Amino acid sequence: MHRQSYPVATGSDSKIIVIEYDAGSKTAGKDLATAIANEHSIDHLDVVVANAGIMNGSDLTKDAEPENIMEHLTINTLGPILLYQGCAPLLNQSKQEPKLFIISSAAGSNTLIDDFPLPLVAYGMSKAATNFAAGKMHREEERIVVVPVHPGWVQTAMGATAAAIVGMDAKEIPVTLEDSVSGLLKVFDAATKKDYSGKFLEQNNEMVPW
Repeated sequence: MHRQSYPVATGSDSKIIVIEYDAGSKTAGKDLATAIANEHSIDHLDVVVANAGIMNGSDLTKDAEPENIMEHLTINTLGPILLYQGCAPLLNQSKQEPKLFIISSAAGSNTLIDDFPLPLVAYGMSKAATNFAAGKMHREEERIVVVPVHPGWVQTAMGATAAAIVGMDAKEIPVTLEDSVSGLLKVFDAATKKDYSGKFLEQNNEMVPW
């Protein structure tokens, strides 16, 4: 796999390392951890954010193609699990409380299923499965903070796709990218094993029901 670092503007006393990562690959998580450790001499990770995801198609359950369902489960569910498996040893080497955040979606909440009447069965079920996996990670890991987070309905390309499905103008999407990122960073900073881990949170720091 080709990997290359690119010059990017950074803050003082910091640097950015760019490593190619394919969330659809079964070895990507371990490959990433190996590159971090061996190619860049990094012996621990403090925070990992599993952000890769897809939302393709808008099928009702009766019309859903098996291939589309499997693609969503592969990238949205298996991807974060494999990333966790690859990075857990480095996270557990952190001298502070290590944190794993998985970007999920309220569309995967069974409680809120009537609030998201979108024909996105593959996407929704993949996020629901991811939330369950996050809950298991939390219970199995003594130190690692594991939090699935809903970034809100954000003004991104994916958010615009969802808006188009329900016939809504993209300008009506309620959460700006800036507000989403700002809110997520506050959640990331505040998260602890005792108070946040194993819970489902929104970018505004409110609890999302399972």
